[in-house]
Amino acid sequence: MLFTRLAVMMLVEEGVLDLHADVAGYTRETEVPGFEQLTLAQLMSHRPGYEDTYEQFVQARILDPLGMGATTYSEATARPDQPPLS
Repeated sequence: MLFTRLAVMMLVEEGVLDLHADVAGYTRETEVPGFEQLTLAQLMSHRPGYEDTYEQFVQARILDPLGMGATTYSEATARPDQPPLS
């Protein structure tokens, strides 16, 4: 992932890519899920914009069955005493 981010940022500096443009403009044969714009900035910060359904799935299907009540998978579900995700 590090090299991918580095390559993306090099192309941003060259003006080839825009971090805030919809990635659908860069993908010709692949459909981007969802109805809202998805940007490279969101993807690179691990926030593609469709965390809600992902987050619900992770909680219900992985964390709850394993009894992982102290595990945080998103900023929105973090308790005040937990450090921020990075």
